[in-house]
Amino acid sequence: MDTKDKLRLHRASALGDLGKVKELIAAGWDIEYRNDNGATALFAASFKGQVEIAKYLLGKGADVNRGNNVRYTPLMAASREKHPEVQ
Repeated sequence: MDTKDKLRLHRASALGDLGKVKELIAAGWDIEYRNDNGATALFAASFKGQVEIAKYLLGKGADVNRGNNVRYTPLMAASREKHPEVQ
């Protein structure tokens, strides 16, 4: 599996595709997989303001405090990108 495939959950999370996110999680995709920047799917959803995705991932056990490589957390990403609905 190449890196692009490994980032399917990140892409679906950022795009707000809840059906795809549910499908990937059910298929066993690692909810805490980190991309090259250290960001998780929850970080991607928070950064893009995808509230339903963020709620779903949190309900599935995503770590709200897992920061990226520069220690930005999903909450910090939501705040920085002006998505108070995610906060």
